[in-house]
Amino acid sequence: MAYACHLRSPPPSLLHFKLTLSGQALFIKPLLLLLDEPTNHLDLEAVVWLEAYLSKYPHCLVLTSHSQDFLNNVCSQVMDLTVDRKLVYYGGNYDTYVRTKDELETNQTKAYYKQQDEIAHIKKFIASAGTYVLSLSDC
Repeated sequence: MAYACHLRSPPPSLLHFKLTLSGQALFIKPLLLLLDEPTNHLDLEAVVWLEAYLSKYPHCLVLTSHSQDFLNNVCSQVMDLTVDRKLVYYGGNYDTYVRTKDELETNQTKAYYKQQDEIAHIKKFIASAGTYVLSLSDC
């Protein structure tokens, strides 16, 4: 019984503190809510509740998450920070973002190779025209 007495009031853990603080931040409904991996350390029931709550959040929500399902169900716009330190905005959920970004990258690659072919063609034309100019000036 002495052992049970020691377990009655454990000191609050850091996780409990973080969850309490997160819960308080949700219910005051700030105009800008920043969440970093909000599903970490939550059980399935809590994740489902959080997903439903955030999908209807009336203000601006910025979050990072490794859960694609969570992002798909919560996000209606995606911001991508590029290597050039530019923010690129995509409409739709995470799957739409991935599909759109892949299409853009494919189109850019095709345009690059087309440009390179045109440059090579123009260089070849200039080189061949240069020989004609030289032969005309000799006349």
